[in-house]
Amino acid sequence: NCLSQLREADTDGENCVVCLEVYVPKDVVRILRCSHIFHRKCIDPWLLKHRTCPVCKSDLPVY
Repeated sequence: NCLSQLREADTDGENCVVCLEVYVPKDVVRILRCSHIFHRKCIDPWLLKHRTCPVCKSDLPVY
């Protein structure tokens, strides 16, 4: 999809900037086009209201 992809987290010691929790193996994350990573459960509600990355404010086009 043009916004993001889903994968299991393999980001050692990084935190989701939405919930501030550390990613653990088996977390389902969404990677935006700008390469920022979020838990899917955290970023999906944001993306329903905003079409920008909450970190860098990059526009996320919808097709």
